[in-house]
Amino acid sequence: MAQIIVRLKERELKTVPVTCVATRIGRDVTNDVVIENDGVSRHHATLRYEASVGAFLIYDQSSSNGMFFRGAPSKAARLDDGDEVQIGKFTLVFREDGGAPVDALAPEPPRSADATPMPAVHNPLPTMALPAAKIKPKPRTGPVIAPSVPPPSAPAAPAASQAAPAAAQASTPPTSGDLLAQTRTLRSMMWLLVVLVVLLVALLAMLVLQR
Repeated sequence: MAQIIVRLKERELKTVPVTCVATRIGRDVTNDVVIENDGVSRHHATLRYEASVGAFLIYDQSSSNGMFFRGAPSKAARLDDGDEVQIGKFTLVFREDGGAPVDALAPEPPRSADATPMPAVHNPLPTMALPAAKIKPKPRTGPVIAPSVPPPSAPAAPAASQAAPAAAQASTPPTSGDLLAQTRTLRSMMWLLVVLVVLLVALLAMLVLQR
């Protein structure tokens, strides 16, 4: 019964037949009439057939730039054949012929995009690390078991266990503190060498002057 013609100035971009009770218009691809332009909101407007008045009405869906009907800003308007609605720099022309009959219009389907996302909940209190609970060991109630005597080869184990920390310590790279101490010692030795050279030169000069 009805259709929407999208125009940009004098150029006709597309014609969309109206087949549902509610026809959504906007920039998002989930709309029935998609207008890809930054001046058009994601869900800009809805064309709805109101059975109570027997006519199509267009509603602004709280868009950023609003819509204009017959040259004036409008939140809702009843459309007759040939009426034009301005959305951004695009013009929507309403035609009563070309779509499905009124009694054959499909009901409005549920749209998941209508659901308003819940805002993220932030904890206003600072996060604190709780100390670990101290667990007291329970006293043994069973029989006392005497420790087993280690085999003769057991003494070799401490040597291996002592060698492992020594190897780990030897393979540990020097820390920044160790490097700083080594640097200071090297500088002190260099200054001492310079002083000795100066003293040696002075002593040679005195010997030459005495001759």
